[in-house]
Amino acid sequence: MPRIVIIFLLSMLLTSCALVRVHKMNIEQGNIINPTMTKQLHKGMSTSQVKALMGNPVLINTFSPNQIDYIYTMQRGYEQRQEQRLILTFRNDGLIDIYPLNKGWQADR
Repeated sequence: MPRIVIIFLLSMLLTSCALVRVHKMNIEQGNIINPTMTKQLHKGMSTSQVKALMGNPVLINTFSPNQIDYIYTMQRGYEQRQEQRLILTFRNDGLIDIYPLNKGWQADR
């Protein structure tokens, strides 16, 4: 009889760990990109003006020196990760293209 009680208590203890979720922290990475910042971007801005407005990019593209990539990711707890990307293309130190790469979010060109 005591053996059955011990087995029952152990099984309840082990299954209760699967039923209760442990708190998972929010994880933010990259450059924060918000619409007020992107609305201030316009063609013809220099790289130094863009970096003063948006900050230094976390990701530096070594294969394309005329391009700056801003990436921001946010994962809240157990939810799916959300990502915002902004790709800025330059020619002769002047901004020529703005590519927002996420749904429902646009930059003014």
